[in-house]
Amino acid sequence: MQLALHRFKSAALLEDSSVTAPEGFDLDDYIDTGEFSYPLAPRPVTLELAFEPAAGYHLYETPLAEDQQIKEKDGMLRVTAKIRPSQELLWWILGFGDMVEVIRPASLRRTLKGILEDAAGLYKD
Repeated sequence: MQLALHRFKSAALLEDSSVTAPEGFDLDDYIDTGEFSYPLAPRPVTLELAFEPAAGYHLYETPLAEDQQIKEKDGMLRVTAKIRPSQELLWWILGFGDMVEVIRPASLRRTLKGILEDAAGLYKD
């Protein structure tokens, strides 16, 4: 279970030792699983994005994954990386608006296409 700590009004430290972490639980390991990003799939996929250079340039310094590759093609930055699809990834991609295109995986491309079509429908006059 995850709790949104920013929504708490107060908290108190328990002094007794009756509270223990589950056996074998390690918070750093749990963070590394990506569960805090609200995963959409159980395993990583090969993500390929086409960025306008100004929008994607930061990925040279802050890569999405250790295996990330960036190639310049047709005036765009083609970024590929093995990454686990998540709600956080969707929100991040949507934040770039029309400066990024999801090339693959096809399932993520379809998901974003649907979100963007629905959003465009809100702006019809």
